[in-house]
Amino acid sequence: MMGPDKNKLYPNETIKTVCYISNLPKRANVEIGDYTHYSDNKKSPEQFYDAIDLIILKTWRLRIILLS
Repeated sequence: MMGPDKNKLYPNETIKTVCYISNLPKRANVEIGDYTHYSDNKKSPEQFYDAIDLIILKTWRLRIILLS
């Protein structure tokens, strides 16, 4: 059995509320594991960084590490 392709943005192309964060544009202070995903039913999951911007703006030296 093959799993989802970690190199694609969406693990399942028919479900656009879940994406692999590692395939979004990179940020220097965020490390992300290959299979780490984000789901948002209210906004596009491609807006992941918008969801964490307040944290980053308040503590500009913050290093965020997300691992799967």
